[in-house]
Amino acid sequence: MYYETHGTPHVLLHGGLMTFELTFAGLIPTLAKRHQVIGVELQGHGRTADIDRDIGYVNLASDGVGRLDHLGIDRAHVLGHSMGAGVTLELGVSHRDRADLGERPARRGARGPDRPRPAGHLQPDADAAGLRRHGRGLPAALAAPTLILMGDHDLTASAHAVLMQELIPGSQLAVLPGTTHMQATRRADLMLPMLATFLDRAGRRLLPVPRVVVDVMPKPEILDPQGQAVAGALVRLGIDGVADVRQGKHFVLDVGDGLDDETLHRIAGTLLANPVIEDWTVTRI
Repeated sequence: MYYETHGTPHVLLHGGLMTFELTFAGLIPTLAKRHQVIGVELQGHGRTADIDRDIGYVNLASDGVGRLDHLGIDRAHVLGHSMGAGVTLELGVSHRDRADLGERPARRGARGPDRPRPAGHLQPDADAAGLRRHGRGLPAALAAPTLILMGDHDLTASAHAVLMQELIPGSQLAVLPGTTHMQATRRADLMLPMLATFLDRAGRRLLPVPRVVVDVMPKPEILDPQGQAVAGALVRLGIDGVADVRQGKHFVLDVGDGLDDETLHRIAGTLLANPVIEDWTVTRI
């Protein structure tokens, strides 16, 4: 299965007959500044081969969990569009410990081949009561923070998205003005600020603050009592071959996204270092 990773885990799931690049090209550069963006191409799409298996939500969600396991990721944000939104919902219900959700509603009545059509399956002209009957149980099983995004000229009625928000505990809903189903992910001007706010509020436990470590080392002639004490202790323990021990300083800085490497080096060289410092390094972690 083909995927790409671009800096904290955020999975992108495209719609049917699309690829992640075609769907999310306008969002990836900004998302990648703060996240490890994992652009996925689903079974039988783009550079991922088809196999002798139904292309359905349950199978595709299972693929997603396998991908996270392969990358050593315990939990990720997931953003799905259209068919990818159906996979996102399946991840949130069946693998609720692995995903926080941002999703563009799938086409009304959409389902995977491996999920049989239930009695009373939602039809495009379903009324509010029908949607509640159809949706009760599945959305309510979602425990992850969820953001529902749709266009005001989408394939799904706005009223259905409002009811989805009612059925998914604690979820949020955004309706993009002047936007069709296929235009939504191209509305980066609207989506990116909404996603940033959602991820900041809902995903603090998942997304660590960007962190920088600065290590500085004093010059050899600077008195270092603790380093000398360690050197003496090594001799008393019968450990030979250590000629000298020097203790450096370790600074940890939590920084904002806009702080570039040049500024970090200026901070290290002017504020954290001083004339007694021999050398220093800056490392993003």
